[in-house]
Amino acid sequence: MSRPSCEINLGDSERHFLKRMTQPTMQHHYVQGGKLILMVAGSKSNDEIVKKCSLSEVVICKWKKRFLEKRLEGLNDLPMPGVHTHNTHEDAPKVINAACGKPDGPYTHCSTRRLAGVPDIKMKKSPLT
Repeated sequence: MSRPSCEINLGDSERHFLKRMTQPTMQHHYVQGGKLILMVAGSKSNDEIVKKCSLSEVVICKWKKRFLEKRLEGLNDLPMPGVHTHNTHEDAPKVINAACGKPDGPYTHCSTRRLAGVPDIKMKKSPLT
């Protein structure tokens, strides 16, 4: 049995932003969250969303709660415990280009240690040797 659905009213700018979030170039969890909130705003029940998105009701309720509390800001990643990454989304293409290109010298492939030596990439060498 589905939980009673909450009502989410979206402004034009929020709806536009959520539609942009569902583009295939976005990270998967952003696409899922955007689609989910658009479906809730379109008066879809949790059961319909479970069938369409293959998400559990717990996950659906989590996304809805985060959106209701903080609106679009609630769909951003929450800080995770542990070591934080120093790389940003802007760094990703640099890492990919460096990793997929031919490394300097007599090497045939790239390693994380060699990537850490590339000046434009903010990576740390592993403390383990």
